[in-house]
Amino acid sequence: MANNTYFLLLGGNEANTLELFKKAKQLLLKEGTVVQESEIYQSKAWGYESEKLFLNQAIKFNSALLPEELLQEIHTTEHQLGRTRNNDGYADRGIDIDILLYNNEIFKTKLLEIPHPHLHKRAFALAPLNDLCPDYQHPKLKKVIRELYFMVEDDSVVKIDT
Repeated sequence: MANNTYFLLLGGNEANTLELFKKAKQLLLKEGTVVQESEIYQSKAWGYESEKLFLNQAIKFNSALLPEELLQEIHTTEHQLGRTRNNDGYADRGIDIDILLYNNEIFKTKLLEIPHPHLHKRAFALAPLNDLCPDYQHPKLKKVIRELYFMVEDDSVVKIDT
């Protein structure tokens, strides 16, 4: 089986987010390998108002799973860690895992779009991703992550010491 490289983003702003990150990475190990982890970043909520700050971390993850298979595993992992999804838009949550990038490919179905369609607008995703792959070229925008990070207009992200 082919080994695919994914860049995932872990996020959360409820409960013990850092502990949930650790558990999520452990659960994902049954489907692949965590190759590299970014620093932890803190930011304001994006897309809605919340008094709680978010923590985010990017991971480089290798897996034989195809994108929609990995998405199903991610949803299972989030559910095991207490996340209940609703269709009411953005909300506070203990854990959220997004697929940001997949190999050097563009992937789009009804369920999933990679690269993540909002990646270039979100400093909270670009900052930790820049730790891992600053020279990775976004397959749609044809700019490297470092460029996208320095171009983004969101300045609410701060690296934290853990």
